[in-house]
Amino acid sequence: MTVSWKRPLADTKEVPKMRNRHLPIAMTLVLACTASAEIILRDVAPVDGASDKRRIEVPEPSGTHSLSGGETGEAGGYAQVLEFINRDLLHGRLASVSAGGNAIRWHHESSEQPLSFSVTAISRVTFPRRKRRGDRSHSAVVRLTNDDSLRGDIVSLDKDVLILDTWYAGRMKVQRAMLRSLSPGAARSHVIYDGPTDLTDWSFNNYNNQPTWRLKAETLEALQAYPIGRLFTSLPDMVSIEFEAEWLGGYPQFCFTLFTDNAQGTSGNCYMLQLSGTSFYVYRRTQNGSTQNLGTVNLSQFQRGLKSKAKFRILADKKGRLIPIVDGNVLQQFADSQPMQNRGNGISFQSQNNAGLKIRGIRITRWDGSLPKVLGSSDTETEEDLVRFMNDDQVSGSVSNIVDQKVFLKTAYSPLEVPLSRVSQIVFATASAERARRNKGDITAIFASGGKITVDLVSLDKGVVKGKSENIGEISMPVRAFRRLLFNIYRRTEE
Repeated sequence: MTVSWKRPLADTKEVPKMRNRHLPIAMTLVLACTASAEIILRDVAPVDGASDKRRIEVPEPSGTHSLSGGETGEAGGYAQVLEFINRDLLHGRLASVSAGGNAIRWHHESSEQPLSFSVTAISRVTFPRRKRRGDRSHSAVVRLTNDDSLRGDIVSLDKDVLILDTWYAGRMKVQRAMLRSLSPGAARSHVIYDGPTDLTDWSFNNYNNQPTWRLKAETLEALQAYPIGRLFTSLPDMVSIEFEAEWLGGYPQFCFTLFTDNAQGTSGNCYMLQLSGTSFYVYRRTQNGSTQNLGTVNLSQFQRGLKSKAKFRILADKKGRLIPIVDGNVLQQFADSQPMQNRGNGISFQSQNNAGLKIRGIRITRWDGSLPKVLGSSDTETEEDLVRFMNDDQVSGSVSNIVDQKVFLKTAYSPLEVPLSRVSQIVFATASAERARRNKGDITAIFASGGKITVDLVSLDKGVVKGKSENIGEISMPVRAFRRLLFNIYRRTEE
């Protein structure tokens, strides 16, 4: 085996340190390999935008598919990536995870036998994007009290369980006490983006060789006061953009742009929404540098120290209509008398502090043009179930069951029977809610089509993940359903 260090010889002081630090991986490869191979030390942008520590990346073998495109080559390709907690990367293919979830076995092109690593050293496994072959799409999105999000078709609901029909796990029995909300038609609402799950989807610059953003636990975190953005192939003429923002420093200070043609800043053609303390500004900006203030709203709830996070939803159309909604409350309808003619298809975020801004739960869908009424937040504590209808009406009561695509609701004045197709969301009462307990062997699996599930891993073999949880009991799912598997998930939260 040939080992070559692809780095200028002048950098000799760091080489011994790196070779010692990553000796276990290097020695495993040396002992396992019988063919000629190279380990190349590269200066790689840190995964999740972490500090710029040197790490080893064992590159994917020549002739294989890249992560950014093509098919996965599930039968024998090597386009998957194993990331260690110390941020080393190893290309190859997942073979199995032992019963009990203690060891992960990994195929590499240069090794005749699978390599074995302790799961305690693993951060994640990432699979290539692939074309969906016959995977059935679903209509409903189910959110659980532990923040899991499942897609499926609603079969029934009673006082104990929700029956959810899925292509990836058959009919799942979800404990009703673990339900946070149920959105019967959300999965069919022309979802354009649901994330973030991959930092490489986003564009941002480094400053002084340090990253300005990172991705951690499906959350974009600003490390410096620089923008991060993403340009989409297209955005619909009428769009809904949702996200949750969290901040440090007592009050919010950040900008959000939409319909932008510049993912690297707030210049260019765009609508810019700026939140500074209790003031919420809406601007139209153009490439020639002109800025027009479309209006301002005062948000007293953001007085210093009163809140540290909020949920935002922006409704916008190409006619220049913008409707910002904060924590379920419509602020105002803004109208641009001179709508942009050369709008872009991107969005961006920028902290106006050095750090402290966190953005999560970004969801972009088509907007049907209807004007929402003042609604409560789905996170608001409730003693009763809350049913929201497609026309934005809402009623409180107790959802007794769902049978034959009908919702049966007991209210203070009379029982109601409503077609499920007329319901946009059911938010379940929190008084009787429960949350699944954490287990040492828990992993989070990120679905390729959106959403995630947390299970206590039993085994992974022959392309099938087997696990269990208090939410759903025992479950088996094909690996091909997922974009990413996250290990040591509670260590991530603590860090």
